[in-house]
Amino acid sequence: MSLLMKLLDGYGSFFALSHPLSKILILFAALLQPHSGFIGLLGGLSVIMWRRLLQFDSESERIEIINGILLGSLMGSLYSSNFVDILLTVSGALLVVIFSAIFSDTIGKQLKLPLLGTPYAMVSFALLPLCTMWHLIPTQAANPYIVPENLSFLNLLNPLGAMYFNGTVPGGLLVLIAFCLSSRYLALLAVGACLCSYGFLSLLGVYPDSIISLVGRMNSVLSACILGGLFAVPGKKSLFVSMGAAVLSCVLTLSLTQLLSVVSLPVLALPFVLSLYLCLLCFNAQRGKNWTYFWLTVPSLPEQSLAQMHVARVRGIDPRSIALHLPLRGIWQIYQGFGGKHTHKGQWQYALDFFQTASGLSFTGTGRHLSDYHAYGKPVLSPALGTVVDCRADVPDNPPGEVDTVNNWGNYILIRLDCGYYVLLAHLQSQSIRVVNGSRVYPGEALALVGNSGRSPQPHLHMHVQEDHILGSKTIPFHLSNVIVHSKEHDNFSLNSTPQEHEIVSSPTKNAALKRSLRFSVGSKFQFEVKVPDQPVKIEVLNVTLDLAGQFWIESSSGASVAFTLTDDLLAFFNRRGPEDPFLDAFILTLGLTPFAEGHLQWADATPKKLLPMTLMDHLASAIMTPFQECARSKYARFWDPFLRVWTQTAKHKIGGWSCSARASFCESRGLVDFELTQGKQSLLKARLLRSGIKEDNGIPASSAAPLSQVSEL
Repeated sequence: MSLLMKLLDGYGSFFALSHPLSKILILFAALLQPHSGFIGLLGGLSVIMWRRLLQFDSESERIEIINGILLGSLMGSLYSSNFVDILLTVSGALLVVIFSAIFSDTIGKQLKLPLLGTPYAMVSFALLPLCTMWHLIPTQAANPYIVPENLSFLNLLNPLGAMYFNGTVPGGLLVLIAFCLSSRYLALLAVGACLCSYGFLSLLGVYPDSIISLVGRMNSVLSACILGGLFAVPGKKSLFVSMGAAVLSCVLTLSLTQLLSVVSLPVLALPFVLSLYLCLLCFNAQRGKNWTYFWLTVPSLPEQSLAQMHVARVRGIDPRSIALHLPLRGIWQIYQGFGGKHTHKGQWQYALDFFQTASGLSFTGTGRHLSDYHAYGKPVLSPALGTVVDCRADVPDNPPGEVDTVNNWGNYILIRLDCGYYVLLAHLQSQSIRVVNGSRVYPGEALALVGNSGRSPQPHLHMHVQEDHILGSKTIPFHLSNVIVHSKEHDNFSLNSTPQEHEIVSSPTKNAALKRSLRFSVGSKFQFEVKVPDQPVKIEVLNVTLDLAGQFWIESSSGASVAFTLTDDLLAFFNRRGPEDPFLDAFILTLGLTPFAEGHLQWADATPKKLLPMTLMDHLASAIMTPFQECARSKYARFWDPFLRVWTQTAKHKIGGWSCSARASFCESRGLVDFELTQGKQSLLKARLLRSGIKEDNGIPASSAAPLSQVSEL
């Protein structure tokens, strides 16, 4: 990467700004104060130079560059340029690199704290006394933030510019526009923090036109944007905590100003660093389950986080709910669902009761005998990976219509999940349990038989997830993953289903041939002929690779890539990376989520907005009409064409009033043979497979069965 690109990335790294123009605007905002701006560039370049000389890896380079930029900007705003000033800036950049390495390997690693602006603050505190001792010449203003000369409404945005040593209206507006280009959510947080900190300091009697007010509000914006915008899961809770961090930064600014005045040091960004560290250490999973999913695993822009969480929830990975498999084989009906009218009330509201019916009845014959009931004696399967911590098998089964109110749960198995919650399977058949306490159970493993013990008037299976090991303790939400929900019109495949009363569900029958048709083995290579209207025909190539972390990727000719998961149940794409590539995006929009289930199916998915072939006007309209909707609602359908002997899969992606459609054909012998992306009646892209095979690699010979063989057109 060129020096200029690294510097631009550094300017946007504090807030993970992704839009190239955002980084340019922030650079321009800093250079509006030429002296501090250019010395800031020197600080950033010095960090890059020292890292190259020391041959450090690039893991924390971007955040170190911005710390070097801030250090240089501080020196340039306080002192006139001379040899000593430049020497201190270059030497300080070395200290930034060294401090960052030590902090990351010690305190940061032990307490899991990010670097943030800590190197800048610590190195500045070390250099400023030397500047005083060597009598460096102050600049005329000698003010690192530039206090506005007069008050106006736009002065409320000055803290945004002050983050880059240009606390003026133009500086603040440029930074706000940069935020808007990369993240509307981040821009709203910044404005909210400006208003919140301004109101709080005004209540304390701090004059708005003072340097301490500007510094306090600057630290507030930093705290709110980085905490609520990058580190925490976007939502009401993170908004509340981020505004609290903004107020805390104001308090710390006032306190630290008094403390550091004794040694004639400014507070710089120390209040922001301390407030964020305090929040990270305080609001963690140790405080209770309400904080378990508060922080993001990987900090990212709010829109990216929202899109990833939306996709994850649709695909069954939901922090608000536990994913379980259907604990039964065959087709089952929901006798009582969440909040059911019989017993699923209060702390036991999150539970499902399963039974079987035929022609609307749960039994045959007279229904006087347990053996008359369709559900009785059917195998009960483990719905998840876990450990049996409690079970009972000695409660007799009730005759039909009678209940045991003493032993409410009857015979049961309690399984502790690895996440810490517990699954209860109840009303099991007497003496049918095949596991003991301490048994490790796996999804789909037979555990017992459906019975009629406990508070059960007819044979059925009760399942819920509870908070602790005490039998019948408070239940929590869960959902069924990899399940078919049946209706009169069609069958829906779902990875996140909470079936309602009377709904019919079943585990999907796997279609091995369908999976074979979409085999993406490591080293596979696919060559497509691609037609785009008003453009010459192109040849595009997709390669399947495996990274060091064990993640599979599909890479296109342009260098763009997308990760994918291929299991016995489904194929799913995620984490699109790299440059713009309409061909790869169309490929993802076509196959996005593809289950390997038998039958004519429909299913839903969520597609990140960045994959959609939207024009600039489409994006603007979407930003106005659906400002915080980062994913399109995607509906898929698949059917078998017996004449052509191929599966045809269709998809429709809709966000607001905008939509596009996709279609693909694939067969067992040739795999994905073609796909097309359309909008209305207009074709946007057509692709036809020309050649496919496996290239030779270490330990993997070239494909001999189909060595890049020509594929005929359908």
